[in-house]
Amino acid sequence: MRPFGRLDGSVEGAPSLWSSEKNMRLVPKQSRFDTQTENNRGGERVNSRVPVIFEWEAPGRTFKIEGTTKDTSPRGCMVITPSHIAVRQKLKLINRINQKNCEAVVIWHKEDSQANWVLGLELQEPGPDFWGLDL
Repeated sequence: MRPFGRLDGSVEGAPSLWSSEKNMRLVPKQSRFDTQTENNRGGERVNSRVPVIFEWEAPGRTFKIEGTTKDTSPRGCMVITPSHIAVRQKLKLINRINQKNCEAVVIWHKEDSQANWVLGLELQEPGPDFWGLDL
């Protein structure tokens, strides 16, 4: 029984959160920047704690923040950092262990606690040994 809403899950007068076409299944609208559940990892993920530095520039300022990875893959990583970084922010990611760097993009973020943020980064053309691990 649905005490409110219609059979298609919508509520009369509410904005639609669903994409649909006639004779098609209803599926939630998603953007690759809005979800961390997208399964386009580009390789096997490995639990690893690698200290990293993020650097990026904004008009009149240069930002530099430290963090530590929770897991890594050939094309990305999940990082814990004390600072919020906006989704779609382009930055330079520096591996503090081997000093290698590559460009990266924040593809998702969430507040982990009052003191930390978890970020999903997509690496842009990392070298084959960027992490210094067998991935």
